[in-house]
Amino acid sequence: MALSPEFLGRAYRAPEIHTVTADEVHAFLRAVGEPIGDIAPPTFAIKLALAESESVMKSPELGLDWNRVVHGDQRFEYRRAIHVGDVLDCETVIEAIKSAAGNDIITTRCDLMSGTELVVRSWAVLFFRGPEK
Repeated sequence: MALSPEFLGRAYRAPEIHTVTADEVHAFLRAVGEPIGDIAPPTFAIKLALAESESVMKSPELGLDWNRVVHGDQRFEYRRAIHVGDVLDCETVIEAIKSAAGNDIITTRCDLMSGTELVVRSWAVLFFRGPEK
């Protein structure tokens, strides 16, 4: 089933704000082999953006089968680094919807905000494979 164009432009705000903790930043730094500090590595943003984008895509109102997803693309635009103690809010917007050969292609944008300051903006392109024939 193709995703309805009525979802284009819809915005979804994360139900809770996220306070960046030293424990999670340090664990991430250890995982990527970086020295421990209070500034998150650039790849840390995916932890927050992916969790929110996934919750939007799993929303029953969209009716998409997450088991049929193929990740197409991911990109980030950083305004500043994420620091321990940052309190971040996330909003995900469905920026594009396409259907091709029975597959849905969705582009989402996730804005990580600290108050009114945009910290990181990320985009993801996800392919939802159509049913097998």
